Amino acid sequence: MAEHRLTFPTDEEHIRELRAGDSIVVDGHIIGIRDRTQIRMFDEARRPQMSLSGALLLHTAPNVRPLGGGRYEKLCIGTTTSARMVRFTEGLGRDYGVRAICGKGGLPDDAIEPMRRLGMVY
Repeated sequence: MAEHRLTFPTDEEHIRELRAGDSIVVDGHIIGIRDRTQIRMFDEARRPQMSLSGALLLHTAPNVRPLGGGRYEKLCIGTTTSARMVRFTEGLGRDYGVRAICGKGGLPDDAIEPMRRLGMVY
């Protein structure tokens, strides 16, 4: 097992150097992304407002408290289950150049081949 330090955004070459079990220190930007954002991107054809090229995405879920009148107070953001978002994985790499995804619980096996082919890592 090797140790790596990656700064995001990064390129495919750096991702392809990684092997299962390697230890990685992350520098740079981590972009939180939730399921609703990916639904908008892929099901509603709405491009994100920022570039995801070379990005490390963190599957997130916001926690809010209703205040009434359609208003909410932001409480925190935490990780969410990645397996729920597997259908977006290939498109994130192919269409947007995402290089890494982080989340909770791992991704099912059907995400491995597209990630390997596109130079992505979970």
